[in-house]
Amino acid sequence: MRRAGLLAGAALALGPGLAQAQSAFDGVWCDAAAGEAMYLRDGTLGFNEHTVCETDPALNIGQATPWRGIVDCRNVYVIEFRDDGTFDTVEMPTPSVSLRIAARGIDRLAVSVDEGPPNLFVRCDE
Repeated sequence: MRRAGLLAGAALALGPGLAQAQSAFDGVWCDAAAGEAMYLRDGTLGFNEHTVCETDPALNIGQATPWRGIVDCRNVYVIEFRDDGTFDTVEMPTPSVSLRIAARGIDRLAVSVDEGPPNLFVRCDE
């Protein structure tokens, strides 16, 4: 367990209710078939409620060229909230994967993991 107020605060900021988008692709994306949610914000990537990822190279999705890179993720869980607004988290790393994200227009993204078949994500911003 480690105290990670700022880190976890940043992780929680990826959740629903995203602030003003910085990229045309920032927002919440859903794959209804797999029951997955993907969060994109200011070049940051997250999945579902607890998974925060770092990308190499930096995440930059464009209309013309798919983004490809290595993704290192970790599951971040808040285990204690305190009255002063701070909290403790525990982090569990997940195995690195290669990821390909290709725009299919402005409202669809095709996402492939480790050269597998693409999953189609559509906008589901709240």
